Amino acid sequence: MNESRPITDAEWNSVKADINRSLKQARTTVFSKHPHYALLMMRLSDVIVRAGNYAGKSLPTAATDGTSIYVNAEWYRSLPRKSKFPLFLHEVLHNVLGHSYRRKGRRQNIWNRACDYVINSILKEMGYSIPEWLHDEKYKGMSEERVYAALVNDDEDKSEEPEDEEAGEPEEGDSPEEPEEGQGGEPEEGTGDEAGDSENEKPSKKLDTEDYSPEEDDYGAAGQIWDPTTPEGNPLSDKEMDEAMNKVSDDLVEAEMISKTSGRGFEPRGRRAMERITRPKINWKSYMNRWVSMRGQVSGRSWGKLDRRSLQRGTFRPGVIREGLDWLVIAVDISSSISMDEFIAFMEHLDKLREDVKITRLTVLPFNEIVVQSQIIELKSSDPTPKTLATGGGTCFSPIFNWVDRQTGRPDGVIVFTDLCSTDFGTPPTCSVLWASTDEIYTGIDGWYSNVPPFGDTMQIDLSQ
Repeated sequence: MNESRPITDAEWNSVKADINRSLKQARTTVFSKHPHYALLMMRLSDVIVRAGNYAGKSLPTAATDGTSIYVNAEWYRSLPRKSKFPLFLHEVLHNVLGHSYRRKGRRQNIWNRACDYVINSILKEMGYSIPEWLHDEKYKGMSEERVYAALVNDDEDKSEEPEDEEAGEPEEGDSPEEPEEGQGGEPEEGTGDEAGDSENEKPSKKLDTEDYSPEEDDYGAAGQIWDPTTPEGNPLSDKEMDEAMNKVSDDLVEAEMISKTSGRGFEPRGRRAMERITRPKINWKSYMNRWVSMRGQVSGRSWGKLDRRSLQRGTFRPGVIREGLDWLVIAVDISSSISMDEFIAFMEHLDKLREDVKITRLTVLPFNEIVVQSQIIELKSSDPTPKTLATGGGTCFSPIFNWVDRQTGRPDGVIVFTDLCSTDFGTPPTCSVLWASTDEIYTGIDGWYSNVPPFGDTMQIDLSQ
């Protein structure tokens, strides 16, 4: 890439006109090559900025806030010609996927990195690349939220590693607590070093942010995500953010229709990313309540509650009366990739559920590649569920059902709390199974891997609900 240089007063109008023409050409190319993106692109205006700041915000490359695409003219004109259209399309995709509206308090630059990993995977599949982009195949198929969680965990792991590990023991008189300024190079984006975390104040693995310095928002890769604002420059309210995201979802539904008629549809990665937005949201807590309640033992029927299926057929039958569950097994994935935030939310809701549905015996069954016998917990109806478990290892599901088959008696149901990162499902048990996934559940697209289990019901633990 050519090095950017300051734009003089004499050449500014000419440079601005050249960039305007370049951006118009990019828009024309989107219409011809990728018409399914054109609808959302038309809602974006172009703002060309002479230097690296706009409205008090740092703009080293390009940025978008859901309504406009902002371009640093000095940087843009230094790009190779072949990189300019992919860069424009990169910014359009930030808006197609509603990234400005989906941050929800996550740390700005880590969220930006997560979204770039998702977008650049789509661009690569389309045959494009941009300079110095972030790309890693290990994030293939992941949602932005899950990539974000992985980056937070990676950054925390880096912050916990001893500094200068390869340098051996410090010489006598050296102070390991206070390394010299600049030692070890610049800190990784999003690590605890940026936030000034002390040894006893390690960064949280929670998805929402703690206090951190504004410098963490600086992002030098090609394209920033800015929070949307009103025309007056005020932050959008939660209601306005939801309305804007709903508009993006509606546009994507229309874009899908355009893609079918144009013959130029979404590529698999792009289609999966968009399905996350347009797919109807199912409230996992309500779904879990219904699933557990339906596992209860039938004790009779009553005309006080009519049977729903009969009503749908236009007939009337008394509804089923169910008692509580005798035995429910909660298999908990304790592999290294599991999210403790979702685990706590799941267990807290299970405690509330047990206040309404009597569960005489509740078995918490921790597993990774095996069932961890030492951590199995048997709970009575009055015992609270555990909120912490020792984690580590990989994931295999077959040990869960092998364990269930070896028990005397059969549980009323098994709920498996997991991120579904395994293909070893084992033999289906004779009881009902509910997969409570911390990751999205998706079917295969054009040969893509599907993580839908071969048996049982599924639901996604979505902390945004």
